[in-house]
Amino acid sequence: MRLPAVLLPLALVGCFFTGEADSGADSAAPAAPPQIDLLLVIDTSGSMKEESSAVLLGASEVIDALGDSDWRIGVMTTSADYGHGLTPGIDPGEAGTLAGDPVTAGTGADDALRAILACNTIYWKDSDLLSDPSYAAAADGSCPLPAGDEVPREYLECVCPAGWNESEGAGTEEGLEVVAAALCERGGEVPEGCFDAESSITSAQAEANADFWRADALPRAVIISDEGDGSRRVPSADDDAGLYLDLLDWLSADFRLYVLGPAFDGSDGSCLDGAQTWGVERYQNAASETGGAYAELRDPANGCASNDVAAAMAELLADAALP
Repeated sequence: MRLPAVLLPLALVGCFFTGEADSGADSAAPAAPPQIDLLLVIDTSGSMKEESSAVLLGASEVIDALGDSDWRIGVMTTSADYGHGLTPGIDPGEAGTLAGDPVTAGTGADDALRAILACNTIYWKDSDLLSDPSYAAAADGSCPLPAGDEVPREYLECVCPAGWNESEGAGTEEGLEVVAAALCERGGEVPEGCFDAESSITSAQAEANADFWRADALPRAVIISDEGDGSRRVPSADDDAGLYLDLLDWLSADFRLYVLGPAFDGSDGSCLDGAQTWGVERYQNAASETGGAYAELRDPANGCASNDVAAAMAELLADAALP
């Protein structure tokens, strides 16, 4: 059974979820924290520079938000059409595959997440990179966070000595498609819809994800994009995500989707910045129907100023970590 939808307000800083614990709970030993397998799906288009940098620099807040749950994070991109990548084949993170090894709870998890985001996932346009000659690695060789809210070239050189992603993602962001493709190898019987003629990936290619999923873990996905969903199996201009929801529900009734996306309330499109209303509503509907939540990258009440992306991500992930 689906959980009730959680709809986040426009203001992204503060407490979104209110209420007190049931004071009548018995005194039995607390249950073990839930297992959470979470996909972090990043839009790698050039317009995402500001938001992606905020997620990278706020990795510690993201990790902290997952709390004591037994979690792991797999990072992917919204690019289902892998022909736009560095190679003709599937590059790490494309078409529902992971961009690197899963990040697991423990010391150094925030550094591991930052490395995957910085080196393997986020698209860095060379001409847009800030230079900070004062930046230097620490005496022990670690890479301290840069000052300010922009990622300088020198930080990337420290974290990613072998180089970073300089290939912009596919022009169409297909968040629902890549999440479905990733979940198709979660185990058990695979429905026909996973790998049909329209699928972005074949069964053999999807096998790379099989080791990520744990049988008893709760599957979650968090999509960060300044565009709406353009997944291929739903006609353009259609805000109904039903086809994907049916597939995701078949794969796991416990799945929940969270989206940090464009601001749109059904009438005010002043902060869409080019995003299609139907694509945004498709994400909103999918998040609501799976019992997840949708939060906004910008604040219409404040002249479309950027919201605190790291704080918004932390709120979403704190809810995603709940059973």
